[in-house]
Amino acid sequence: MNEDIYFSLLIKGADGAQTGVTLCIPADNETLPGHWIKALIAAARRLPLDDGEKLRTEMQVAPSTGIDTRPIADYLWGDGTLNAERLIRHLNDYKEHRVPHDFQPHVGMTVVMEEEFIGRKPVLDLLENYLKNNTSCHLRAPRRYGKSSLMGRLTAKLANAVMLELSDVATLQGFLKALLRACMRHQIAGACLVKQAAYRSWPHVTDSASFSQVFNQAFSDLTNAYSDKKLLDSLSETLSALADEGIILLVDEFSIFLREMHDKNPNDLATFLGLFHRLRRRDTQALVAVFAGSAGLSTFIELYDMHDLFADLAAVDVPPVTGDEARLLAEELFYGMKKRPTLAAINRLVELTGNDDTVPYFVQALASYSAEQTGRRREIQADDVERAYYDRLLGPAGNTCFRDFILRERAYPGEYRSCASPILKRLSRAAPELVTEDELQQLCTDGCDFKKIMTCLEEDYDLVYSEKGWRMRSRVIADRWRLGEPWLTMGNK
Repeated sequence: MNEDIYFSLLIKGADGAQTGVTLCIPADNETLPGHWIKALIAAARRLPLDDGEKLRTEMQVAPSTGIDTRPIADYLWGDGTLNAERLIRHLNDYKEHRVPHDFQPHVGMTVVMEEEFIGRKPVLDLLENYLKNNTSCHLRAPRRYGKSSLMGRLTAKLANAVMLELSDVATLQGFLKALLRACMRHQIAGACLVKQAAYRSWPHVTDSASFSQVFNQAFSDLTNAYSDKKLLDSLSETLSALADEGIILLVDEFSIFLREMHDKNPNDLATFLGLFHRLRRRDTQALVAVFAGSAGLSTFIELYDMHDLFADLAAVDVPPVTGDEARLLAEELFYGMKKRPTLAAINRLVELTGNDDTVPYFVQALASYSAEQTGRRREIQADDVERAYYDRLLGPAGNTCFRDFILRERAYPGEYRSCASPILKRLSRAAPELVTEDELQQLCTDGCDFKKIMTCLEEDYDLVYSEKGWRMRSRVIADRWRLGEPWLTMGNK
């Protein structure tokens, strides 16, 4: 009776401690075990070892206790050959006392955390350096580039960082509520605020299930009798107290809040922004914040001439991921979904999503759609990826991936929305080639300032400028606009 074979690749440290992985080779595999053992040893020998470390191999009839066991299928390409590079990456993880992480696709508003956060470490390091020097930042990037994930990573890394999300906040009272909700859930910020007279009587709640009910009642009691002036005073006192404690505010979707406030009460917004600016410019213990927003803070600043209120912010730009980073992300996503991609499938996915101009979100989406349409079949071929791109991502099933790119949701004034549509369509038809500024200017009507509209579209639709003109950087966004989907521009007149 045939039995599975277990083959261990072990790294023994200078201290005698041992780590590594045991691979299960099925007995019913068409390839002889000796073939796999030879290939596994050849791959493992490419692993860089530190002084005193040694590589050991061992064949067993049962898995070792305390050593991670994985099926050999986790290290096979879709054509049945060994994915040596993935094996070496994972062996290095074990060597560094990390368990390799199985990726899962995040299609939607999910924040990507920890090991799945590929290609963003330089930006994260830059943000941290600014914050350590008490410099507030504007996190700039087109939509779907991972701004929220960057903010989430900062929150996890910095004990004094508090993140608040403003996508459904349209008033100053709503801002105060979002701020207090985030702070009262934060150990340092919450302890700081309950020392203030306004919050001294607030109940201390550690049970997350009852937090919302208790918090909502306490906030209602606090603000029922507030006038506009008292609300601003409360915001000023609260933000000042947080600044004194060294709390860093990470404000996501800030531009959505600006848009809603500007439409409803521009005077209150101007007063609030002036207050926020003064607190960030205090001589002693200035308030430090990072602002990000998918609708584009730059867009808002440009359209409504608010440069002076944001001139103190250091710009931190988030680039696209490189082709190599996209390739690694796609590969790990497929394996995380228990699929075996061919190398050609990985290369086709990276090509379709833009090579070195790739938006990681679209890698996530295309990998997910490719895996879904293969059903129970484990192998992913290049044809599977191509069908998923044109039938799923660009088809009606992919509408959810492009909801952030609909013109009717923009904060642009009417004449700007009217000009944006033909400009975007012209750029998408030319992509990846450039369109000259002179040609694009001809698409602007009276009442639409060309410099302002291009500043808006640059951040909202991933446009790139050079001396010779403009181009639409993302292949996926360009292909979607090239289709002329009416729902993308619905209501833009």
